[in-house]
Amino acid sequence: MKDSLAKVKVEHEAARALCNKCHHYTVEYIVAHQPRRLCWTYKHLTAADMPALVSVLKSEALVQVEELDLDHDMLGSEGAAAIVAAAAGGGLPRLHTLNLACNQIGDAGMQALATAFADGAFRELDTLTLTWNKIGDAGLTALAVALEKGALPALKTLYLSRNRIGDEGLKALMAAAGGGRLAKLERFILFTNDFSAEGVEAIAEPIETGELPSLRVVSVGGGHLPNARLEAACEEREIDLF
Repeated sequence: MKDSLAKVKVEHEAARALCNKCHHYTVEYIVAHQPRRLCWTYKHLTAADMPALVSVLKSEALVQVEELDLDHDMLGSEGAAAIVAAAAGGGLPRLHTLNLACNQIGDAGMQALATAFADGAFRELDTLTLTWNKIGDAGLTALAVALEKGALPALKTLYLSRNRIGDEGLKALMAAAGGGRLAKLERFILFTNDFSAEGVEAIAEPIETGELPSLRVVSVGGGHLPNARLEAACEEREIDLF
């Protein structure tokens, strides 16, 4: 019993220290008000902060959170793992928006998130921002596999710009889209990656066949345009392309 109480005390103090470091809500405020949005940006969190982050995110006090904004925190793959651990512990069940931009999670972090998505985490998520994270083909292929398993059924907005995504990863994701796994997707942002005209052609295919019926905006970056096939597909479906 003493060991259990000591562990609880340590976790509580670590969570308090993390909240103080982030200069946002105090532990007392979170417990009392159960906020719907948690915005911890530009906090330069480290691997040492990750156990406390898990403790905070899986807390019952955050069960109402719909928007989690952790951009520019340099979380790395450890940060992605912390979010996965929180989800596995039942945390953030009502999350709609997850912003992990500029965290350098890499393929390892993306693969960890994809596994959690495939296991049923964040079923209500409609906006996922993964801009500037060094994600390559291995990470995006893992996301595609998760989608094939029915992950993220509510996803409407996907930001993947400024990563390292090549043709193979993009083709895997578009194959999942071709199977109807991104039927609610409205905004697909991909500029500044490593794919070629082959990847652009892969985007065109599910648009042509109507497998992305909700899509309204797609961004591949000006360097990939003009592309007659993608432009024609977008024009027919009244999709903004840039």
